[in-house]
Amino acid sequence: MFNFKLMCQTGIRIAIKSGLLLTIFMHLRCPCAAIEDRSHFSTVMNSTRHYRVFLPPDYSQSGKRYPVLYWFHGSGGSYAQETYRSEFEDFINNHDLIIVNVDGTTPGGSTWDYGLAFEYGTRTQEGRPAMTGMHFSKYIRELIGVVDSLYRTIPDRDHRAVSGQSMGGLMSPWIASQNKDLIGCASMFSPSPDAAMFGPVGKEVCFVNRELYRSLKGIPLRITIADGDRYRQYYAEQKSVWDLADLGRFEYRVINYPDHRAVGIADQFEFHMDEFTRKHPVPLTWHHADPFTCFRVWNTEVSVQRDPAAFTILEKVSASGMLVCSRPYLPNGPLVRNEEITLFSDALYKPSEHYVVTDFNRSTGDFQISGAQADVDGRLKIRLGGGGHALGIKTADSGAKLFLIPLHDQEDMYCETGRKYSLDFVLVNVGTKSSGPLQLKAGTGHSGVSFIRDKMKVESIGPGEKKELKQCFPFRVMTEKPDTAGGSAEIIAGITIRVMDGDTLQDKLDLMIYPVPKAHLPADMADLMILDGNSRQAEIYNNRTHEILMDTLSGGTGNGNSIPEPGETIELYIRLSRGMGSADRNTWHPAYLLNASEYQWISVPDLRYNIKGAEYSGAPNLQSRILIDPAVPGGTRIDLWLKCESYEFLEEGFNRPVQRHKFDYRRVSIETGPESEPD
Repeated sequence: MFNFKLMCQTGIRIAIKSGLLLTIFMHLRCPCAAIEDRSHFSTVMNSTRHYRVFLPPDYSQSGKRYPVLYWFHGSGGSYAQETYRSEFEDFINNHDLIIVNVDGTTPGGSTWDYGLAFEYGTRTQEGRPAMTGMHFSKYIRELIGVVDSLYRTIPDRDHRAVSGQSMGGLMSPWIASQNKDLIGCASMFSPSPDAAMFGPVGKEVCFVNRELYRSLKGIPLRITIADGDRYRQYYAEQKSVWDLADLGRFEYRVINYPDHRAVGIADQFEFHMDEFTRKHPVPLTWHHADPFTCFRVWNTEVSVQRDPAAFTILEKVSASGMLVCSRPYLPNGPLVRNEEITLFSDALYKPSEHYVVTDFNRSTGDFQISGAQADVDGRLKIRLGGGGHALGIKTADSGAKLFLIPLHDQEDMYCETGRKYSLDFVLVNVGTKSSGPLQLKAGTGHSGVSFIRDKMKVESIGPGEKKELKQCFPFRVMTEKPDTAGGSAEIIAGITIRVMDGDTLQDKLDLMIYPVPKAHLPADMADLMILDGNSRQAEIYNNRTHEILMDTLSGGTGNGNSIPEPGETIELYIRLSRGMGSADRNTWHPAYLLNASEYQWISVPDLRYNIKGAEYSGAPNLQSRILIDPAVPGGTRIDLWLKCESYEFLEEGFNRPVQRHKFDYRRVSIETGPESEPD
């Protein structure tokens, strides 16, 4: 008895092995997926772009409409690559689906970061200059329009998905996060841990893949990795963040395979087929982070005027209010104060009716009440300055509208194991009525976090009022971080604070807690390097040759005397007695500042994204650029808590070295010098 389905899937291979069946097979062979290579002129890219379409075998005769999955290839690939062709064909032969391969190559032929600007001067893999302006988050809207016009698609977000591998696994969630109105679900195979740059040309900001969750809330997501993938430590860290990010449906699968490849394709595509049977309505409350100065999300239009490159972040957006701020980097970048934001809402309000807007400025702590009139379509226009905002909009059923905001605008915090910590907040009411008596409740799903006190009561808070709540919910973190792939992955605990007004949930705040070992003090100040506009020769570890080399380290802005002085920017290096590599001894490593919020005299306006030597991933080694306040008195002592990353590049696995990294923590004390004399 013939296995007809097996014969259809394996094609002529079975017929050749069994010559007597060849004639029968030619008569019985089922139709196979049709493949079409096409091109179109893109006005977004100002060039001709190519794409490949996989069509079901019965497409030409069925008359049916089909859902569409857009596929983003990895670095070095193209729309026409053959790597996954047979797996795509096998799936299409048995499912009503159209697959479109997007072409990510640049005019010069490179594919690293899909032509987007990279944080380094050249791309790690290809050694070519970084490019700007090829913004696939905008191009996908154009390509979707082309495909919908040429093929019998089901042209709505419920039946449209994105997926991709490696660099395409970075592009897939990025594309979905910026086009939520067009794309209903997303998946990733071994997503690149790279930190790509997005935004207006010349003002791009770094978007680390794992930080995308802000814009992905509410979008069904799935990640599949190979257990032998060389980037598996990064995936463990990304999973730990996304597990805590309140994403809704989020699945993570690990499959036994020894290399960096898309594995379990059919199983992951079934995830999308299941989502195509579901409805994905516009959420009543949504979130978004965008690096562009003009963008549209869920029919809300936003335009921003500012000089620095930054993300505009909208959180908990609903008809009754929202949180708005801008940061130069995520997650804990300082709030941008010098900007103008214009919000033009969706049609959620009664046409031509007047509304009261209550605005709490998160930087000044002040309230401002203003009016806004809906236009004939029921849309409001709201103008804001900088500094971050909690907005309340009076609607017919408005009452109290509460937001719980971390006092120092920190979205996550590092905690040394064994020490006692507490949380500081400001609770604001931007509604039109007083709340009732409030109860705040802290919770966690992490066994290593232990609350000393997890409940507190707050009296009623009136409209346009705030309460500072300090030293709340004392807790300890007892979890030691496990090793992952030989390195120390950042495993994260979550804390959720709920604000209850009787039986009504007024607000929910999710915080991420990084449990870390107790920090060591350097043996002496000779293990701390302060750069303030100068350069120094120093020993660094080469993770390709596994040896120590001399290199020139430069950074900071100032007079170059290695003394932190008012108005200067300093960059720090710590000498570690033992880094990740077996030969990494007594070498210098960039330092990332963890406790900037403890001191009024320092801030971190931006980061440096250092390349990790020979590592293929493109993931950066983060370094803080620390600004010394111009008004700081001379002789001020500031205790700094620093994180340093070291890494290794070991020959292991199927065909590429495995990349590992670990973190060390140090505490140092610096003393500010007098204000520099003008030249």
